[in-house]
Amino acid sequence: MNEIKDKKNKNKPKEPENKGSDKNIKNKTLSKEPKGPYKKKQMRKPRKKKGFEETIRFRQKDYLTDNYEANIVILMVITISFLISSYFFTDEISSFLKGDTNYINKIFYHLLIFYITYIVASKWFNPDLDIRVKIPGYERFPFKPMIEWCYYIGQSFNFLIPLLAFLQNWILKPSHVVINSLWRTLWKPIGYLFTHRGLIHAPIIGANVRIIYLMTVYYFFGIFFLGIDHFFNTQFYFPYVHYSWYQTLFENDDGIFLQIFDNSFYLTAYLAVIISDLFHIIVDFWDASRRGVSFFPGGAPTGLFAQTFETVFGIPLKTFIRYHLKINI
Repeated sequence: MNEIKDKKNKNKPKEPENKGSDKNIKNKTLSKEPKGPYKKKQMRKPRKKKGFEETIRFRQKDYLTDNYEANIVILMVITISFLISSYFFTDEISSFLKGDTNYINKIFYHLLIFYITYIVASKWFNPDLDIRVKIPGYERFPFKPMIEWCYYIGQSFNFLIPLLAFLQNWILKPSHVVINSLWRTLWKPIGYLFTHRGLIHAPIIGANVRIIYLMTVYYFFGIFFLGIDHFFNTQFYFPYVHYSWYQTLFENDDGIFLQIFDNSFYLTAYLAVIISDLFHIIVDFWDASRRGVSFFPGGAPTGLFAQTFETVFGIPLKTFIRYHLKINI
């Protein structure tokens, strides 16, 4: 019997000697490097907590500047500098105006048109309309701020809640849904025709392209209703619309685009759009240089014009501008 027990004990695997506690055994087994293709992974170093200055620096580098806020700040700086300069040159300004009230009123109207057009163009009519999805005013144009104001006013003045609720639910919200969907549909062709930060972001050219695009949409609506008027003898009136697109926009004095330069108030609004565009592009360039990235975002889809250029000439438009025109973009 003893011999049989000895044979069984020999066949049993030897148990490891208990040297120390169970924790030491676990540490030893974990410390062994695995064999084969599995290699020991290096432990990550614990991240150092950033100080206040480092976090601010990181956020400033990665943060995109709001172009609308930047344009408003620039407008305020220009206004303050103009007011300061007018304070020091009051005699010259008064001698120039000569007390002519009509002239003073005309200057006031021109300034009013310039400020309103500049603010509206910076917010809704800026070069970022070449984005395919989230264009300016994607969710907030035109009545979303007014809907929010109704909510905040109702919290402050409870007796106005029934009137504000009627205004919000029956007038503002339905109108906002319809106009906002039309707004997004209106600018979809620009997003598909042009690459983001391409031709639409070119100074002067981009603003003119958007203005001519709006006039072209007006022309097609006019042609459509002129056709209805011709067949059904209705009386739709679209001024300056001819059957020729070129004649409607550019020919003689009746051209819609040429009337911008004939009317001083139209010209003031036109200059406001050009200046707001220029400051928008400068802010975009400053953002790109500050973040150390290209002016053209890498993930932006290519527009139809750039795709056509690449298929015809066999070279991407961006590469052509960089290496043939020697413009670093």
